[in-house]
Amino acid sequence: LAQRIGDGVAARQFMLKAGIARSPASTGFARHLATQLDIADECAADTQALLQPGDPHGALGATRSLKALRAELTHRGWD
Repeated sequence: LAQRIGDGVAARQFMLKAGIARSPASTGFARHLATQLDIADECAADTQALLQPGDPHGALGATRSLKALRAELTHRGWD
């Protein structure tokens, strides 16, 4: 949504905090969007970091994903 309404900064920030997609379709979309936002390398590196044992963000970055979503909803006044 942020990218669609022209808020590229918010879109990049969210993508870099969102964690790892759960399904093949959402993974493909996330890679496509990261490429459009010119942050594909950063997102790929982050994905690899989240897959390491002992990551503090839970499975696939789950806790970080929830925090990022809450922050985006608050940013838009939708909370």
